[in-house]
Amino acid sequence: MTNSMTAFANSEMDFENLTINCELRSVNHRYCDINLKIPERFRFAEPNIRHGISDKLKRGKIECSLSFKKHSFAQQKLTIDMDAVTALLSTTQEIEQLINKPQAFSALEVLAFPGIQIEKESDKAALLQTLLRLVESATDNLLLARQREGAQLSQ
Repeated sequence: MTNSMTAFANSEMDFENLTINCELRSVNHRYCDINLKIPERFRFAEPNIRHGISDKLKRGKIECSLSFKKHSFAQQKLTIDMDAVTALLSTTQEIEQLINKPQAFSALEVLAFPGIQIEKESDKAALLQTLLRLVESATDNLLLARQREGAQLSQ
């Protein structure tokens, strides 16, 4: 049976307070060219993800996009870096004095600044295993999509 080189597939899994999504797209290419678009928090897994994809897909230009959504705050306790809050407010007061324009920040605006909320460190080994299972599932779905497309093309 002929397989198509063009296909799309995705897969989704939950890990702790995250829902992680993996999308794979492939088009015809002479070699296996893998382009990863992954969030910073998953960068440690990049070599493993590449290896997992290239084990199953030998040819094609493959784009792998990982994304995540956090579950609601009701399921997690926020931890605030009060030193970062103090430094942020102190710095903004200095800037306000320089430009002679007082600015009030709400607590929600302060919480939105990077580094203010301390996220619980995930177990990297468990996260890696989840990511690899997710990519494997998406890759299997992509192979099935290639087979379906190939069957349609051969008719």
